[in-house]
Amino acid sequence: MITYLRFTTIALFLLVLSAAASDIDNSYYTTEVIIKTKSETKHASLMACPVYDNKNIAFSMRWDDCNKNNFKMQDLMFKYGISGTFYMNGRNYDFRKACEKGTDIGSHSMTHPRLTNFNNNQIFWEVAEIKPYLESRTDKPVNSYCFSYGNYSDKANKTVGYDIAEMLQRIGYHHNAYLGFIMKYTKGKDSVSGYRQISPGDRNPSMAKFEKELNKLLNNQYWKKDNPNISIGVHVWMKTPDAWKNMEGILKKYSKRQDWWYCTQTDYAAYRKMFKLVKISNISKKANQVEYKIILPYASDVGSNQPLTLCYSGNAIEVLVNGKQVKFKSESGKTFFDIIPPSFAEVPKLISYETNPQNNPTPNIRKKTALQPWLYIKDNGYLVLSMKNSSPGKLTNIKVKYIIPLMYKHKKAAIISEMPPGANKIITENLVLNNRNSDKYGTPFLLCQVDYLNNGTPERAYASTYGKKIPQPGK
Repeated sequence: MITYLRFTTIALFLLVLSAAASDIDNSYYTTEVIIKTKSETKHASLMACPVYDNKNIAFSMRWDDCNKNNFKMQDLMFKYGISGTFYMNGRNYDFRKACEKGTDIGSHSMTHPRLTNFNNNQIFWEVAEIKPYLESRTDKPVNSYCFSYGNYSDKANKTVGYDIAEMLQRIGYHHNAYLGFIMKYTKGKDSVSGYRQISPGDRNPSMAKFEKELNKLLNNQYWKKDNPNISIGVHVWMKTPDAWKNMEGILKKYSKRQDWWYCTQTDYAAYRKMFKLVKISNISKKANQVEYKIILPYASDVGSNQPLTLCYSGNAIEVLVNGKQVKFKSESGKTFFDIIPPSFAEVPKLISYETNPQNNPTPNIRKKTALQPWLYIKDNGYLVLSMKNSSPGKLTNIKVKYIIPLMYKHKKAAIISEMPPGANKIITENLVLNNRNSDKYGTPFLLCQVDYLNNGTPERAYASTYGKKIPQPGK
């Protein structure tokens, strides 16, 4: 049985009360699992594997910037079955092509600045607008962020790193390319995943350099507890045939390892978020059968349709997920199988983005998705979202997520059960200011993310606008 838990079950309400500001906006579904065995189930247990398919580690690649050589790297990775993520800026680029052949994209700011040179409103625009910019051009969610120049802290502004962490959480990033940032600035927030970076050399990759760093990690695997992910990067700056040959040698030697999961950062991020949030409860135990209830966040919230691997502590003879037999494997007296998100919880198939830079109250929409949103600020204190259902059928499971800068207090997502064909709906929210003066300077950028089902198919529509600029004294 699969349930729209957000709308029908008190259990979700209790679950999200203990979550932090961004995870509280997630939607969750339930899945029932029945495991049949030949042995006693009294002491049996079920848990999520730290890495997909019970692999030892995840292995990925990370490449920064809108570099034309990315596609040469993509071909090389594809040749050896290695996946990875390109971190992109808001430039003219073939983003769809970057999402082919086992690779995808992450956010790298709109203009590639040193973020800490800016006020908080400018920082927020840089890290927030790049998400709908990329998603609407690829129809694929983005859940990972990488800092341009690795810049996220400033000795002269000791709070900026914490501010950036809050911004990224509000926007919906739950994976980051910098472990130092994660360890210092995200404590007490929603879980953020990352990886151990190895750079064999941007211009002239070295097998010796790569293996030296790799062996350090493999010989002492304490780091696997928090982030069992090793990644190669950082820039595709190779220009000579020898440099490319050296990189190919590394990929060839370290491809097809049976105990490594070759994945994108996006899929890894989604997996680790599910691993952190999954709730497993035992419903009943019989002599040769045990039944569990699994609660998982929607794939649209974690950013990927990546399955989650579960481990049962005994040998199963049959595994049923929502009443249907599923494939499983048995190893060392344990049973492993996957939970795949149901269609209504999958990532959106279509993503649109409507911008309103002049804060015009009159919609000017280019139709792409069934739901057409328009966002503007009224009387400098109210955020107005107008939505129209332009499809011939009703839209259901509508969730509006408010992505607003730190000058305003965070607002929880709004839920709308359905919109009939041709219907219009207006939602007005009071924007409550925070107390810190430093958050209000500059031009605030405000964004809404609307997820919904169009005839059972997930879609997403973004809308953005700007508030009035507040000059900083003395500047």
